[in-house]
Amino acid sequence: MNTAYTPRFLAWLIITFFLVFRSASAAEWVVGFGADDLFDSDGDPAVAGLVEVHTNPFLDRPRFNLTGMATLLVDSERDVFAGVGVHSVWSFPNSRFFLEGSFAAGGFNQGGDSPPRKETDSFLYRTSIGFGRHLSEISRLSLTLDHLFNNDFKNYEPGSESILLRYSRGF
Repeated sequence: MNTAYTPRFLAWLIITFFLVFRSASAAEWVVGFGADDLFDSDGDPAVAGLVEVHTNPFLDRPRFNLTGMATLLVDSERDVFAGVGVHSVWSFPNSRFFLEGSFAAGGFNQGGDSPPRKETDSFLYRTSIGFGRHLSEISRLSLTLDHLFNNDFKNYEPGSESILLRYSRGF
């Protein structure tokens, strides 16, 4: 059972938390809850939780925006991903429905209850795509499929998927 955090992972965690706390007055906070490792052949599904902070949009169009993002994803196997990236929302015309997507890069620490991974998997990428509904002018509810993958851009080691119900609230 290896639960030691590597220096590289700790650096990403510190950078991510610096961005989160520095962005305490961020444009949007997101919380999510769901399941992780759903399609892994070598592991059982785990409970997952997510916290994200989004900046004010640096690209803002009538039905599309692009924001900076800091994200933290944890699961009940004690896996932790902390990263930074971009997030976007595409609203459908004359509708309360939208698509969202994101891309992040960051540190990954494998929990003690996870199947073993390669040593090089301490730096991962995370993509997310989802569908949701605007609840009001400042809040949204969505269902997303998130995927972690390694530097080889392959769907293994870790190739971990999460399905999350996300609530977003702007400020």
